[in-house]
Amino acid sequence: MDKNRKKELLEQYKQMQAPMGIMIVRSKSTNKCYLQATQNLKAAENGLMVRLLNGMHHFKELQKAWMENGADDFIIEMYEELPHAELSNLETEDKDYSGELEVLMAMCEERIKTENLELYKRSLRNV
Repeated sequence: MDKNRKKELLEQYKQMQAPMGIMIVRSKSTNKCYLQATQNLKAAENGLMVRLLNGMHHFKELQKAWMENGADDFIIEMYEELPHAELSNLETEDKDYSGELEVLMAMCEERIKTENLELYKRSLRNV
């Protein structure tokens, strides 16, 4: 591969943006769900799976349901996507979207109520 092609591919990689937004984990049998805001859906989904499969998720009720009902009872997907700002210069490339995600999370929690879904309780494990 020549130097120019390598440079072009590296630039394309730098411009790639992971999908971000609100991820939902929903139980098919109980219609209970867990929402998580994330700036990188794939990384958050991988981390979530590792914690659930190893019995280490901090939402006790979700972890218990996962262990009792198994992975096949759950659907994990993007609930609401937050589009990235248009990249006009390098400054916006590393923009922190946590404020926007916080607002989107609040909106999604309200919408959950209208969809006959119930959020898992937010009780944390005593460590």
